Amino acid sequence: MKKSRDPSDYKLYLQEIVFHTQIIEEYIKDMTLEQFIHDRKTIDAVDANLRNVGEANERTLQNSKDKSEVLLIPCSLAGRSKFEV
Repeated sequence: MKKSRDPSDYKLYLQEIVFHTQIIEEYIKDMTLEQFIHDRKTIDAVDANLRNVGEANERTLQNSKDKSEVLLIPCSLAGRSKFEV
């Protein structure tokens, strides 16, 4: 059972985003696009972690004191694609 968090503690959510992003990178680091496409287990694992990232991001934005504030989260997956098409 997950421990309830203080909604205003966005740093924990940001740490969670980084954590799940690192897990995704670990899953796909030695894979080609072709291997990834045909590996259902890895697709499901990446999908689950992306959902966790999305949930943490949503909670971070919901609990932002200034709703006009834009959070720029450094993400090693942003701005580059391991699988160039």
